[in-house]
Amino acid sequence: MNPVISQVMDRWVADPEFSNQLRDDLEGAVASLGLELKTEELAMLRQIDWQVNDTDLQARLNMDTGSGQWSYPNGWW
Repeated sequence: MNPVISQVMDRWVADPEFSNQLRDDLEGAVASLGLELKTEELAMLRQIDWQVNDTDLQARLNMDTGSGQWSYPNGWW
């Protein structure tokens, strides 16, 4: 699992304000965490439709509690 993506997703789940920041400014929200994204990591996050409400988005995203890995319909983690 990509640790940078995992940090972003964990914060998204835990912090509604951060969730709103992701919708408004993906790169700025990630930078606010002090993370530097590689081009591939940013591309992964851009695949997500952040404009969908959090409930629907959580239904699309899946955290496997056994492995601690996130998945998305495109299966990129």
